[in-house]
Amino acid sequence: MREVFYYFLLLFSFSFLQTPAQEEAEALLKWKNSLSSHGLTSWSLNSSSSTTTPCNWTGIRCNKIGRIVGINLAKSGLIGTLYQFTFTIHLTSLFTLNTLGLTLFWGFPTQVSQLRLGAIPSEIGNLLNLRVLCLFNNSLVGPIPYQLSNLRQVSHLHLGGNYLENPDPIRFKSMASLTDLNLHYNLLTLEVPPFIFQCSKLIFLDLSYNNFTSMIPVQLFTSLKVLKFLNLTQNQFEGPIPMEIKNLAELQELKLGENRLNGTIPSEIGLQSNLRILELHENPFHGPIPSSIGSLRMLERLNILKAGLNSSIPYELGFCTNLSFLELSQNNLVGPLPPSMASLTRISELGLSSNQISGEIHPFFLSNWTELISLQLHKNNLSGTIPPEIGSLHKLNFLILFQNQLSGSMPWEIGNILNLYELDLSNNHLTGFIPPSIGNLSRLAKLSLMNNQLSGTLPHEMGKLKRLQFLDLSLNKLHGTLPSSITHLENLNSLYVHYNNFSGNIPKDFGPSSLGSVSFSVNNFTGKLPPQICIGGKLVYLTADQNMFDGSIPPSLKNCTGLAPRRPVIQIR
Repeated sequence: MREVFYYFLLLFSFSFLQTPAQEEAEALLKWKNSLSSHGLTSWSLNSSSSTTTPCNWTGIRCNKIGRIVGINLAKSGLIGTLYQFTFTIHLTSLFTLNTLGLTLFWGFPTQVSQLRLGAIPSEIGNLLNLRVLCLFNNSLVGPIPYQLSNLRQVSHLHLGGNYLENPDPIRFKSMASLTDLNLHYNLLTLEVPPFIFQCSKLIFLDLSYNNFTSMIPVQLFTSLKVLKFLNLTQNQFEGPIPMEIKNLAELQELKLGENRLNGTIPSEIGLQSNLRILELHENPFHGPIPSSIGSLRMLERLNILKAGLNSSIPYELGFCTNLSFLELSQNNLVGPLPPSMASLTRISELGLSSNQISGEIHPFFLSNWTELISLQLHKNNLSGTIPPEIGSLHKLNFLILFQNQLSGSMPWEIGNILNLYELDLSNNHLTGFIPPSIGNLSRLAKLSLMNNQLSGTLPHEMGKLKRLQFLDLSLNKLHGTLPSSITHLENLNSLYVHYNNFSGNIPKDFGPSSLGSVSFSVNNFTGKLPPQICIGGKLVYLTADQNMFDGSIPPSLKNCTGLAPRRPVIQIR
């Protein structure tokens, strides 16, 4: 949430000895004229212009006596350098300068097509009354100049999205007024710059997407006691999470994902009662999810994806009733879903895939999870039937249950999930027929029912799925003819019906212009392949062997120059 702040409050503020307003305007014009590209057409002092005072210029704000106190040039299309922007003798009443979203390159002026990387000029350390310094998303290189630590009044320092390196650890002093520090997406390495530990007023600290390789320094948790937002994502921090994390009583967001942290997740993490976001994903932890996590009653987002966890899901997780995002996939979690998870009535995204979770998907879960947008339980050992209560998930976009041990029939109520975009029930033990209510899913783009024991005919209502791009019905016991309505699937890219008992002719008008892959193999089809099977020229994969097709090869196949045989492609009797 604090990152959004920088899109609206990204500014310098400084105060100097007064200089005439004319000099202020001329200084800005000199800088504007050095830019390679800009949209500052109102910046002019021509007598014929209606904007003879800089107070009427785009992005300029003046005080009551006509002195420039604010410059906001975000999204003004500027390309160039700050080489001719003076930091000392002009614009001394300036309070705000917003440079976010500009393409600014520090260093010597160059042509747009030959932009060079440059360093932060050390002279910026002369702006002793600066309050907010934001140089986000440029191409700045080199060490962060130690002169920045002269800016004793700076509260917000945002240098993210550059190529900056570690500052001099000895010459870079404490910045006692600093409350927000963002250094993400840079080239910082080895250890966390020690000046950070002396910034006792820090509330927001983002060091993500760098190359730190040390252990997480304990000082982050002992010296920065008012910290609310800590982001160390995607570095190479190693070792355990320090137990001293319990000292951060104000912490609201803790992001430690994509590092090399190991050991167990400390139970002390449950003491952060204000925590709203906890991300520990993609670290080589081991052991259980601590039951103390149930104390995080404010928690809204929990991500422990691919973190080496090997336990059951703690019953206490159900106490985190504010959770809207829960991702525990790709671990070694075992046992059934605890009944307490039915209390997660605000959950909108639930990912538990690629574990060893067993037991049934009980109806009371689905009855309470009505806010779900994504339900991903694939690659587990879930058994039992798909409850008809699945139809109560009216907001659901993704229902992914493949590779479990689910049995029984597809519930008719599945056709009530009108917002469904992807439905994957493949690699289970489902029986019975495909319910005609499937035709209600007008937004469905992907449907995979492969490798089940489904029987019966393909419902005519399948042709109502006008947005369908991927359809896999292979490895079932379906029979009868393909309904003529499949010719209405104009957006279909992939169709797989191999290893069934289909018979009769394939509708002769079948041939979506977007078709790239199709397999009719190992059925009892007769007649001819559709003459327009490759009318769109995008087909790269076609199998039709082990059928009883006759006649000539469709002439439209000459359009498919990307079609290369990888196995017997067509067997015509």
